Amino acid sequence: MPLFDQRPRLMGVREAANVLHCSPDTVRRLVRDGKLPHVIIGRRIIRVSEQAVTALANPAAKPEGGAA
Repeated sequence: MPLFDQRPRLMGVREAANVLHCSPDTVRRLVRDGKLPHVIIGRRIIRVSEQAVTALANPAAKPEGGAA
């Protein structure tokens, strides 16, 4: 049994907006424009990964294993 869960943590639009210090409409616009990877559950529920939100909030931070 693994020591931790390998699935990414997902957050809703409001929670992502709080992290990004913007409105939920701005998060929806980022999703619509393809700038924020997302998952749609059912017809209306949008979830974004915590990692993608953090990367968008801190653009200077490089992902692990990324190019210099």
